[in-house]
Amino acid sequence: MREPFVSKILVEVAKEMGASVNLEPEFCFVGEIKFPNGRRHLFRNSNLNINRSGSVEIAKDKGYTHYFLREAGISTPNSQTFFSDCLQKNIHPNKRRGIENAVLFAREIGYPVFIKPNNRASLTARWDSKV
Repeated sequence: MREPFVSKILVEVAKEMGASVNLEPEFCFVGEIKFPNGRRHLFRNSNLNINRSGSVEIAKDKGYTHYFLREAGISTPNSQTFFSDCLQKNIHPNKRRGIENAVLFAREIGYPVFIKPNNRASLTARWDSKV
């Protein structure tokens, strides 16, 4: 996966404006722009938070929401995002995490664990099996 074009441009433009950009470090696909006047705007790819739509897009994604909550100093459960075989094809090989990684993570943090889809509100499953 290449570095997202929009993120790269925003970092450069922000420097010229005296603003700073905090990119989510793993994929650099979402971020927060901090302007000199203290205003902050979240963005996701080319969704630049017009009418707060960038914030809404980030809130729909549990992985990105987790990152920004932790950045804000809010306590969150230990979590990790895992990807289907289909999605992993679009991710850099060093950043791919599939079912095998999910099992290792569950063993590491201890059972039971809760499994939720990253971008939906339904279908939460409790995983008690120690496979």
